[in-house]
Amino acid sequence: LGSGRFTFADPEGLISIAGDGPSQATLSGSADHVEIYLNKNTNIGYTPGSNVSGSRADTLVLSANDGGNTGSGGGSTVILGTVYIDITAVNDAPVATGVTVSGSLKVGETLTGSYSYSDTENDSESGSTYTWYRSDDTSGSGKQAISGATNSTYTLTVDDLGKYLSYQVTPSDGADAGSSVESSLSGPVVALFAA
Repeated sequence: LGSGRFTFADPEGLISIAGDGPSQATLSGSADHVEIYLNKNTNIGYTPGSNVSGSRADTLVLSANDGGNTGSGGGSTVILGTVYIDITAVNDAPVATGVTVSGSLKVGETLTGSYSYSDTENDSESGSTYTWYRSDDTSGSGKQAISGATNSTYTLTVDDLGKYLSYQVTPSDGADAGSSVESSLSGPVVALFAA
């Protein structure tokens, strides 16, 4: 194999398996037992390399060696065939990190949620969603989503007085959404003219 990795089910004494798995492996045993093992489609698994895709993205070369046990001479390796592995690309969901809230925690002031967006395939951000939450204390008791607060900014209202706020982002590349990530709590919110 070039970039993928094989996994092998327990042969339960039928044959022995040696080799590092990622690039090569040797199955040893009688021809009948090796054939029985190979004919069960759940015995050998294949995982492609990270972000590898396309036609003939990987190659498997199958060879045999009877170890000199049969025929005259024997013991030489014979290439039985080459299998080209086509891999269909799968979109990886994007990731949001470093989610923070900035701004003055006073009624009437605007808070801004910030974060860093990344995507394995370098897909542009598209369709990320935002939610602002209001909690009663620093432990997040009574946490509730704030109705209508679905932008990256939020203007504090009298309902937020004495509360603690957090900002959550669910990153999206337009095809897949990543895991939601939430900021730490900020608060308590005070009156506009508080000292």
